[in-house]
Amino acid sequence: MVPIMEEYLSWIKPKGQTRRLLGKARDIWNGYLRHPFVRGIGDGTLDKEKFRFYLKQDYLYLISTRKFLP
Repeated sequence: MVPIMEEYLSWIKPKGQTRRLLGKARDIWNGYLRHPFVRGIGDGTLDKEKFRFYLKQDYLYLISTRKFLP
């Protein structure tokens, strides 16, 4: 199995500084991409109530931070 980050890098083909920075963050990115929530969204197995809860929390976050935008 190809590590997820390596597969992603093969799709976007970054160069120079971008490739170096993504390489340094490889373990972190792989953790994000392997998180059960993200995997569930990707393969369609995420419980609808969990997704609904996420959307509500995201909405509240966006509303609370909009005052900082111009």
